[in-house]
Amino acid sequence: MLLAAAQINRHLLFYAADVDITCCKMALVNMLLNSLKGEVAHMDTLANKFYRGFKIDTTLLNGYHYPCYIEFTDAEQSYIWLHPLKSSAPKSSFNKPFEPAQATMPLNGVQGSLF
Repeated sequence: MLLAAAQINRHLLFYAADVDITCCKMALVNMLLNSLKGEVAHMDTLANKFYRGFKIDTTLLNGYHYPCYIEFTDAEQSYIWLHPLKSSAPKSSFNKPFEPAQATMPLNGVQGSLF
């Protein structure tokens, strides 16, 4: 899917995540072979558990751009991992039932079908 998106615009940053490390490494190799930039994360996206990640970029060496990657294990370095909210506001508790708001002006519209 990343290679198909790269055919449209290869100068974007591409992000991938998978729970299987073999699939992550295959995506990493594909991105390196095609000189794409971005990140591949080995993580469980449903439980938001991060295992390791790979940042893919290019480096300039002797006038040529060579693909390279950096492996990291800190989830805070990942753009894909869902960071927890850091809120200083106290958590509110709902003590009374929800009461829907009433419109101040009556709605004089015609109800119809969209289809």
